[in-house]
Amino acid sequence: MLDLVFNLFFLCFFLLVILMLKYLNSLDDLLLIKNSQQEIEKLTLSFSKGQDRLMLMRDIRFYFLLITGKYKTIVDSDEMLIALGICRKYLLFQYPLAIVMFLIPIINKLAQ
Repeated sequence: MLDLVFNLFFLCFFLLVILMLKYLNSLDDLLLIKNSQQEIEKLTLSFSKGQDRLMLMRDIRFYFLLITGKYKTIVDSDEMLIALGICRKYLLFQYPLAIVMFLIPIINKLAQ
């Protein structure tokens, strides 16, 4: 039973790492879109010319617009909408895995 629990935990962990890397790559793809700087400026609180994916991850307005999907009313470009949809998909898939990873040790401790 313990092996199954650890296998499930590490499976969730590696899937979470893969999704995080996919999310970072999708943010890079978002920044490489032509004329994305003006669109990203509308989505962030503070924007500078040297914007990178880590600055986007720290911006709270960008984060909440991405989670709630309200970026669709702000962004005009179809290419940006597609790229933001991919970013949102990878971001939202991370949360169930993180919850499962948090609950696995607790459930294992309760089952013993």
